[in-house]
Amino acid sequence: MKLFVFVLIITNWVLAQDIPYNKVQFKTSHNSYATDVSIIDLITVHNFQAIELDLHTSKLFNPTIAKDWYIYHHTLDLKSNINTFSEALKQLSKYSRSNKGHDVITVFLDTDRFDKSHSINDFNMLLSKNFSHKLFTPKRIKSKWPKLEHLKDKFIFVLTSGDLKKYITSKNQLAFVASKPNRIIEGSIFMNSKFTDNKEWIKDQKNQNKVLRFYHLDKKEIPKARELGVNFIALDL
Repeated sequence: MKLFVFVLIITNWVLAQDIPYNKVQFKTSHNSYATDVSIIDLITVHNFQAIELDLHTSKLFNPTIAKDWYIYHHTLDLKSNINTFSEALKQLSKYSRSNKGHDVITVFLDTDRFDKSHSINDFNMLLSKNFSHKLFTPKRIKSKWPKLEHLKDKFIFVLTSGDLKKYITSKNQLAFVASKPNRIIEGSIFMNSKFTDNKEWIKDQKNQNKVLRFYHLDKKEIPKARELGVNFIALDL
């Protein structure tokens, strides 16, 4: 019986690798920095395949760090298990080097607007410095999303707030940009939304090969979102 279960798990895993990225449902962490569990343990112990970080250009009672971002929720909620964006990237990069052949990891980024000390170039430099060829970027999307087997060892970063239009029209776009239902960003192929059970709207998004992320769900909405085939359902640990 144990052998049968093991074979079944391996078979399902192999079959999953043949599915395009935009057809997969990923276990997704919400506000991944605001728990007692490190972002690496979220991936390795709790099997999350996507995390979320909130990036800020300043932090109360702390000096501004040029070319880097603080990680926390908001001014009245500074709890975070990791201090800066550069620290988070180093941890993820170290994890990747130690776990060759790992499945694709998606990182959603809720960010402040870019400024002189925190520019698009500064943001891109941090990504390229830590991941280089491991980044799966918008330019690598052709007519359709690749299958999971072709995204081994890759990282996908998605901006969900901030200067989204400015970033998506920049010359060197290393991260994806997510629209919202009331804020459509031309060229965006991710959609970031609160829960909706509007089947026609979801069907329309999927027909456009959009990747859907839902957040702020209550317990009753989570199974509904799964049934609707939402790719990323942001869950609190």
